[in-house]
Amino acid sequence: MKKRKIGKYIVVGTFMILTGVVGVSAANTLTSNGVLYSNAGSSVTTVEGALNELYANYNSLLAKGNASASEILSGKTALVGGKEVTGTMTNIDRSIVEKQYLWTGTQLNEHNTWLVSWIPSAYYSGWQTSNGKMYAETYIRQSDLTSSIGLTSDKLLKGQTVAGVSGTATSDATANASQILSGKTAYVNGNKVTGTMPNRSCVAGGASGVVGLNKTNYIGVAVSPFDGALHWTENTDGVTRLSLQVPHGVYGGAGNPSGLCGDGYVGIETTVFGNASANQVLSGAKFTSQNGLSVTGSMANKSGATVSATTVTESGTNALISIPSNGYYDTNSKISVPIETIKNEVSSLGGTYKIGSTTGSYQELGFVPDLVCIWGYVNGIPSLRIYSRLHNTNIGVYGYNGDSGQPGLSISGTGFTAYGGYTYFAAKVTN
Repeated sequence: MKKRKIGKYIVVGTFMILTGVVGVSAANTLTSNGVLYSNAGSSVTTVEGALNELYANYNSLLAKGNASASEILSGKTALVGGKEVTGTMTNIDRSIVEKQYLWTGTQLNEHNTWLVSWIPSAYYSGWQTSNGKMYAETYIRQSDLTSSIGLTSDKLLKGQTVAGVSGTATSDATANASQILSGKTAYVNGNKVTGTMPNRSCVAGGASGVVGLNKTNYIGVAVSPFDGALHWTENTDGVTRLSLQVPHGVYGGAGNPSGLCGDGYVGIETTVFGNASANQVLSGAKFTSQNGLSVTGSMANKSGATVSATTVTESGTNALISIPSNGYYDTNSKISVPIETIKNEVSSLGGTYKIGSTTGSYQELGFVPDLVCIWGYVNGIPSLRIYSRLHNTNIGVYGYNGDSGQPGLSISGTGFTAYGGYTYFAAKVTN
């Protein structure tokens, strides 16, 4: 250590220590002509030792401190690294806060759990509170806060206000309990509403009357029995459909929302579609009945065909001609009966018969007939009239009632008159 003496002073670096008579006081301090140096916690007992210790402490002070001017309050100074630094940090007290808003931006952090407010870098003074502690305050505009967290009036219930935002939610809602799924709740115009709309997507816990789709495979698939109006009509798009008025409720389907069990169906009893079977429907034609959906018929098509009948039997005043085979017959279909068959049937009764054609005038037979039968076609439809003297009947069998030109028959003496041209058969039974 370099030292130099100036009068009564010893100069060490930039420190000056007054020299003179040195001694150790009872207070454990070094004295030099009235200048004291405390050596508490030190083993120094001489001026020389004190000077060396002071010099070492001085070098240590030169290495201490790392604050910058912006980190020191404006107007205040500090020794940093052996140099005096004057602070530039703004001092903001309560009165300034009340006059300006310090908020410069707000956002949610990456976890969306904290609200972050950016404020200018400064020293914020506090003021004493009732518990003796000092606190600082910063202010954020309500509009900035609500904008940052996405708070709008439609997200608040009507009648509620948060941070200056008045709620309007449900103020324009129109749903009632019957339009909300049973068991679910909603707020409508500020009022909590519990839904009553039947859940027709569930068998267990669903609407009353709902049943399972199948006894074995799809027990849990809901079916609501049909009990409304049924229409078979052409819709506005030109497609003819069977339209069912479904029972009120919510039905499932693809992408069921929460609260629905799955698919929901409406079931209509198959008897509504009739009871036809395949052998009762024309071959090639499709039908739906309680016996199946879109079933193909198997009835033979005898349209326009002539079929042969070999059996003619008597039933009271009628002659019964058996149709030889099942099938569909139209107005162009014919049944052929051999004349000999009819002759044999009459001969077996022991009588006299005559067969011929009428012209519309009186037909002489030569005997008083017990039975006269005329037949032919009226407008292409087979028609028949039979007169029985024994039973005093005169009946007709026509293609359909109301047809013009139906055969007429009048018996007189040993002949008859037929209205129109027909084939006839007349017989007199003698036994």
